[in-house]
Amino acid sequence: MLLQKFFHLDCSPVILECGYQCDKCIQEIRSVLGAMPGVSDVSIGKHGEISGIVVQYDSEKIGIHDLMNALSGLPSFYRGFFVPKMLDSLP
Repeated sequence: MLLQKFFHLDCSPVILECGYQCDKCIQEIRSVLGAMPGVSDVSIGKHGEISGIVVQYDSEKIGIHDLMNALSGLPSFYRGFFVPKMLDSLP
């Protein structure tokens, strides 16, 4: 089943006003998540006033736990500082 979830990466301890504007960070997130089996699309989006990562994936091939684990290690140059949080599904 194809699902779409919105993830916010809390990067405020490192970058106070991130806003998902760093090309290096975005490229690495897209590259790592996009290479995971079952992930069909990774984009930057908004959920209300919050910016984050939108992931479209096949829930029969990959689970939320796998996505959260991958996001918790990204981006590699700030490993351990970003805390992923899944928000409501997008309409």
